[in-house]
Amino acid sequence: MKVVLLLADCNANHLKKSVDVVVNVLQELEIEVHKVDLYKLPYYMGVKSKEMDLIMSTISESKGVVAVSNVPMLSMHGAMQSFLMVRRYIIASYLISQC
Repeated sequence: MKVVLLLADCNANHLKKSVDVVVNVLQELEIEVHKVDLYKLPYYMGVKSKEMDLIMSTISESKGVVAVSNVPMLSMHGAMQSFLMVRRYIIASYLISQC
């Protein structure tokens, strides 16, 4: 089984520790964890890219997605927001097809 871990600006110590705990628990359960650092991806406006195609295919092959984001100024990080806004239709249609 595979789970995708989407990370957006998780450089703070408490977020690093939380991510480590989640990864350790999933690995103890013999679940493969695939980390994706959204902060390193270029911002995009619906432009097709190899990185996004790879991420979306990894998500479609996985059994779950865990999203972790820094929350500056009471809003999610821009990398996570961009990822979810641009890909919301693909993710939503995938989730609906799994129900």
